[in-house]
Amino acid sequence: MCDTTPVLPTLAPFPDILIRESFGPGPNNVRPNGGKGCNQATYLHTDLNGYWAEWSGGKASLWIAPGETNQTWRLCAVSSNIYEMPSPLQGVNNEQNGCIASDWFDRVLTRPTALLPFTQPAGAYEIHLDMWPGLGDPTYYEAVGVTDSAVLDRNLETSGGLWFELGYPNPPASLTEVITLTYNVRVNGRTGPVLATGTAPWTPWMPVNLRYDPVTGNASASLNGVELGSWFAGAIRTPKYIGIEGVGNADNLVVRKLF
Repeated sequence: MCDTTPVLPTLAPFPDILIRESFGPGPNNVRPNGGKGCNQATYLHTDLNGYWAEWSGGKASLWIAPGETNQTWRLCAVSSNIYEMPSPLQGVNNEQNGCIASDWFDRVLTRPTALLPFTQPAGAYEIHLDMWPGLGDPTYYEAVGVTDSAVLDRNLETSGGLWFELGYPNPPASLTEVITLTYNVRVNGRTGPVLATGTAPWTPWMPVNLRYDPVTGNASASLNGVELGSWFAGAIRTPKYIGIEGVGNADNLVVRKLF
């Protein structure tokens, strides 16, 4: 039996928001999944693939990710995220705060990508994601950006039009040491220019904002509320997807128009 009882919000949280995803479990711990939108349980560690986005311009947009038997992005739960606006999928006060995780219990050899269909607006826009990169291997990274490719492993690495990468190239020997992350703002996968690079101290949930104006070709970014600069990125390949990639936890995806 296919239960299509409405679960997702029918209005954007604010008029400027194009995409909103809290990764919340939904009322009664179900969310629509698949082409028919049948409500499916949101058990912890269920793979993200096929679930409908919380808000994507009022139309059904399905998350695309590697399947259950692969290293993939899975539903998770976390204590309250201070950066996150309220969501009807997370209870009255976000007490049922959801997230997604690409786990690193064992050494991870792939860099899975979760994709959400995206139509780039005519003017400037901003992508926000709260990131918590996986620790333990200097090659691990977590990234967010736009892409025109449907590949589900290392997509942004190879095809990211504009993307933000965060990781630990020099992991600390223990968690009692100061943890420092390295960020890179990149164009055209890893073959294009690095617009910015630097370091930042670790904090729980690293809020990332990545901005792009398709009219001027200008880009800018911030990390933990600190502006990193603005740069000329040029004309990127027309995006088809928002991508979240790598190893770590992610929460609070918001894409908004910049008026």
